[in-house]
Amino acid sequence: MVFRLLVYPGETAEVERTEELKTWNRDNGSARLAQDSGLAKDKGELFCVKSPAQARILGVVRGWSRLSDGAKEETANCCSQRR
Repeated sequence: MVFRLLVYPGETAEVERTEELKTWNRDNGSARLAQDSGLAKDKGELFCVKSPAQARILGVVRGWSRLSDGAKEETANCCSQRR
């Protein structure tokens, strides 16, 4: 599944060292691990948020057919809006 999200990141920490992985959330709402830092390990650039409450699912971009009928009624299909 791929979702379209609205994220409220707050203050973002730039994490470049392993030690910072344990402390970024003390004073920040999110963290960014740059691809070139070596911490993302071939996954590209990564972002982390402190709380799930900081993200809202706006709709489904990929995987709509996998949802149950009940879930489809409550979810926006972002793919149907594309041309």
